[in-house]
Amino acid sequence: MHRTRLGAWTRTTLSRMTPATRFKRALSFKSILSYVLLTCVAFFVVGTIHWPLVGDASLMHYVVFLMQHGMAPYRDIVDMNMPGSYLVEWAQMRVFGPGAMGLRLFDLSLMGVAALAMVAITWPQDWFAGVYAAALLLLIHGRDGVDQMAERDLTMTVLLLVGYAFLFHALRRQTENPPRSLLWAMALSGACFGIAATLKPTVVPLEFVLLALLAWQSNKNRQPRSTSVAALIGSSLSGFAIPFAIALFFLAREHALHAFWSILTGLVPYHASIGRLPIRYFLRYSIRPGFSPLAVLCAGIAAARKDWRNNESLALWIGFAFGLLSLVAQGKGYPYHRYPSEAFLLLLAGLNFTAALQRPGLLRVAGMLGLCFGVLLLAPVSTAKTLHYDWKNQEFITLLQGDLNALGSANLSGRVQCLDTTAGCINTLYQMRLVQDTGFLYDCYFFAPQPSPAQAQLREQFWSAIQSKPPEVFVITNQMCVSPASGYGKLDAWPQFQHYLDANYSLYAQRTATRPVRWWSHPRPPFGYRIYMRK
Repeated sequence: MHRTRLGAWTRTTLSRMTPATRFKRALSFKSILSYVLLTCVAFFVVGTIHWPLVGDASLMHYVVFLMQHGMAPYRDIVDMNMPGSYLVEWAQMRVFGPGAMGLRLFDLSLMGVAALAMVAITWPQDWFAGVYAAALLLLIHGRDGVDQMAERDLTMTVLLLVGYAFLFHALRRQTENPPRSLLWAMALSGACFGIAATLKPTVVPLEFVLLALLAWQSNKNRQPRSTSVAALIGSSLSGFAIPFAIALFFLAREHALHAFWSILTGLVPYHASIGRLPIRYFLRYSIRPGFSPLAVLCAGIAAARKDWRNNESLALWIGFAFGLLSLVAQGKGYPYHRYPSEAFLLLLAGLNFTAALQRPGLLRVAGMLGLCFGVLLLAPVSTAKTLHYDWKNQEFITLLQGDLNALGSANLSGRVQCLDTTAGCINTLYQMRLVQDTGFLYDCYFFAPQPSPAQAQLREQFWSAIQSKPPEVFVITNQMCVSPASGYGKLDAWPQFQHYLDANYSLYAQRTATRPVRWWSHPRPPFGYRIYMRK
């Protein structure tokens, strides 16, 4: 009875409002929420502008640094990242600079481009839907922590959003003449998807699914003045192919085509097999807990509105499904692996919540709840968590820099070798501009608990490299691959190397940082390292 009266009251109240009155009230409500979001974004930008260069970004910077010093990717540098990752990183370092501020500006620029693309996608229905989605994506990205800046999945997500914006622009004007601008829009859309695919190949199926959807919908609703569907698809595929051609040219110039194929068929599958989470994890956590209420409200409103009947909404739902499949395919469950699915979910949520504001009864209440949940709870909480991270803690790098300076600093270039994954040894070498003895960036593959032919081959290659040119200094961290535990017992997994180290090197120093690392929501114990000198 109470629900019936509430619905009747809402319908009666709305029916008494003129369309102009409803528009003004909705605009006022959205304006207030916009001020809250922009305030959170401003605090986020000011509070994080001096975040340091850490995490995967420091490794990618170091790869470019090694390339600038004559080492070829895949042939000399052993890494599982795709060629587009190096090209994007190189461009970022050239435009924004090689240091921490350059990375921070690039990361914020990525989010700015994502915001423009999201507003362009939602503009015909409601500008606020794009603002809502973009602001929350930025704040959730910041909440994930200091070492999540400019991750490849974030760059991929931004490229997909821009590709969607160009695709929707072309389809919205498909019946207009002249068609040349539409063909350019489709080519740019395909190029964005192509660049994203050179970062993460999981993008490839999405391009073809969207083009199949375009062909099906155009055939279903063909109009006599519409631009040829074949021309649109051809333009998109042409744009899609260009980044692959550039990547192949890059590999050929570096004489690394054969080495890349070896990495693609050996190291990449091995990397994918290490530390994979069980499927039950993804059934529970494909959508992070903080997004669950938002996702439930969005799905409920979309079902009531029959949202999937709209061509653009269907394309966005496909993007969301692709994001979930990409998360499961990568198998690691890292926060940045969720960015594609979360970006499309936020777009769908913004569109459905704002559309529900114009509907009577429970739909309108659900829309207001969804918007308020995102703006008044998710945004401030994410901002507060982000601002409390201890980004100034660089104790590990400071300690290691002091020891390496004492050993000769610049004289160590080409004579020092890290055995580490992400504890900070490679980052320290990059900060000091020291070239490593070999192109092996991770020890994860040497000491991983899953033996395989790929592991044996990598050990053999590393063994051959250090026999032909023994490093003067080994820096070995206590970080254990794909394990929350730490310790130097990881060396026991490769007795041959352990015996070689004991016979030919002496321990110079062993240190452990003292302050817990609070770069994200769950502080972790600090890592340590040992320095071995050649006898």
